[in-house]
Amino acid sequence: MITEITNIKEAILWIEKRENLGMRLGLLRVLALLKLLHHPEKKLAMIHIAGTNGKGSTVNYLSSLLQQSCSKVGTFISPHIQNYKERIKINGETISCNDLIIWVRKIKKLVDQASPNSALFSITPFEIITAIAFDYFYHKKVDVCVIEVGLGGLLDSTNVIYPILTGITTIGKDHEHILGKTLKEIAFQKAGIIKPKIPLVTGNISPKALLVIEQQAIKNKTPIYKFKKDYNITYLGMQTWQECFNFKTKQITIKAIKTPLIGKYQPENAAMAIKLYYLFCQLKKFPFLEQNVFTGISKTQIPARMQKLNSNPLIILDGAHNVHAIRKLVQTTIKQFSNYRISILFSALENKNVVSMLCQLLKIPKAHIYLTTFNHPNSIELVQKYLFIAPQRITKVFDWQDKLKDFLQQNQTQNCKDLLLIIGSLYFASEVIHFFDI
Repeated sequence: MITEITNIKEAILWIEKRENLGMRLGLLRVLALLKLLHHPEKKLAMIHIAGTNGKGSTVNYLSSLLQQSCSKVGTFISPHIQNYKERIKINGETISCNDLIIWVRKIKKLVDQASPNSALFSITPFEIITAIAFDYFYHKKVDVCVIEVGLGGLLDSTNVIYPILTGITTIGKDHEHILGKTLKEIAFQKAGIIKPKIPLVTGNISPKALLVIEQQAIKNKTPIYKFKKDYNITYLGMQTWQECFNFKTKQITIKAIKTPLIGKYQPENAAMAIKLYYLFCQLKKFPFLEQNVFTGISKTQIPARMQKLNSNPLIILDGAHNVHAIRKLVQTTIKQFSNYRISILFSALENKNVVSMLCQLLKIPKAHIYLTTFNHPNSIELVQKYLFIAPQRITKVFDWQDKLKDFLQQNQTQNCKDLLLIIGSLYFASEVIHFFDI
């Protein structure tokens, strides 16, 4: 048992050791902690983003845009790729080791003093890091924070905030055992972040799911700005490893915006961030400048989002870990990389719909899938039921690092047209990034 936090390893270990309490939704535990911290979340200007997919990209786009107008922009994301520090950033810089140690000590002291019957006694890792983020942002005097929902929305620990703007990116099936099995049920959970009279921007959402969100918006007298109705894009294609698009509303048109994040869906994420930024500028009476949009979008970088790890041979990493995300990735791959011989290195957690994800990946013509496992207690097992889906096109690989080394060694010819897509769990993506020492 850790009695005193003396270094960053111990600080993170103390947070992670509480994972045995499980992942539990609800606001009582985090509210109990925030009360002892004198409710820093009530003293901050925040923008709250939910959604099945695209919320991480949208959060990062928006954070980059806001930095064009504000001195200090806080960003809270989840999950992290490498370590907990990545979850808390100011102007793109992660919280320092020293600051994280200070805040973990502060929280640990409060938790250690809690009685066994109190809500605080059983606080979870995500609730702890959420409270740390809010308190850290308050004491660092940030101008505005962009907060990514952890899971769902209604009962997510970030939903203690009263934001100035909200956004819901997409609705798809993921975490059905918690959020519900239908898109309507999942949409209801995401719509839980809607607050009375606080403007909401929605992304590319199916009509059935959008109807649920609209109903909640009406109940809360919430202004809602919808993709394709209140703002839209014209996709111009990929140019020199950048997606190019035009952005348009009734008030403004901005042409030839470029994002370094690859995927036909990325302009949609960027457009939602631009609309939120426009509303923010209106609220704060800041000038909304085209150049700020060009700069903010072009500077956005996110690991494990169609991330190019190697050029020759081409290796791309993407943390698509549900059917909805895989479907979008497949569409992008077919459109952008049809002239490549494609191999796929794939792994996921056991609680995901692995069969459906593999069926989606098989839609990439002639692609061969190498199914593997990784260092996580819930990583998929390499069982025959997955191989039976397409025996000629799915091969199990016990050591993905050896497979990766072989691919690098065998495909180093000039102008190589072999592409390796590494896809799946963000935990798997973390191991791959570590392998490449990025």
